[in-house]
Amino acid sequence: MVNENFDVRPVTTRAEAEALLDAGELYVKMNNGRYWRARRSGMTKTWKTRPDDFRVPFKVGLKLSGQITPKVLASLLFFTKA
Repeated sequence: MVNENFDVRPVTTRAEAEALLDAGELYVKMNNGRYWRARRSGMTKTWKTRPDDFRVPFKVGLKLSGQITPKVLASLLFFTKA
């Protein structure tokens, strides 16, 4: 969890999200307004029949986990320090 206030900018592309995950600089905005650092928890899944579709698993905190997909990236939930 990051308690400090910092300027953020949204992450909108798969390449940017993967690079930031690998560097440990991707943050997820939680419902309480705080930003928590996300970390990769597996390999990126892609499909030959759907080249624009992908799934990147990540973990936040001790118990929360999720997947970055094109639909989730469009919702602007992921941020990096500006």
